[in-house]
Amino acid sequence: MAESTRKKVYIAGKITGFKHYRHKFKAAQSALEMQGHLVMNPAVLRPGFDYEDYMRICFAMIEVCDAVYMLDNWRDSPGAMREHAYASRLGKVIEHEEVSR
Repeated sequence: MAESTRKKVYIAGKITGFKHYRHKFKAAQSALEMQGHLVMNPAVLRPGFDYEDYMRICFAMIEVCDAVYMLDNWRDSPGAMREHAYASRLGKVIEHEEVSR
């Protein structure tokens, strides 16, 4: 992949209350990296911080990225919905996971 098409991509999706979130985020990260992108994966953050602390960290991650990749379950997550709105306000490219049905 040419350097000019490489993007910094943040992954957004449901974490709280989703038992297999680490696996889902890791699979998305792997797929994006296979395309040559640099990926910011919030699912690797350590537990123990307050919810709003995580949101501030995630907003900072979004700020340095070119695009946000929305997992298919993002609408089930108040945090991911906030991330989507924030990325939209910043004018970030927003891409959505395609799920075959």
